[in-house]
Amino acid sequence: MLNALSVLDGSSEAFSLGHVVYFTTNRFENIGGLGIFNFVSRSRGVEYEFIVFANPNALPATQLPPSWMVYEEKLTCVVRGTDPRQGIMYL
Repeated sequence: MLNALSVLDGSSEAFSLGHVVYFTTNRFENIGGLGIFNFVSRSRGVEYEFIVFANPNALPATQLPPSWMVYEEKLTCVVRGTDPRQGIMYL
């Protein structure tokens, strides 16, 4: 199975070690994609990463909407604080 941390780190090692890579056949056609969310709490705030792997073999009814394709590149953010009165996050 694909190592999520290797994917988030951008390492191609996950693919070169002979790991099983899904979405290469129609076996998982009922799944539109896979999203991986990773976070860590540090002194400067909560750091998180998010990446989506779309399934090219997904059925039309289960395909991810185009608006999710921006997350095929890893998104990395730091949340420094929130204002619970307004529900707004400050980056």
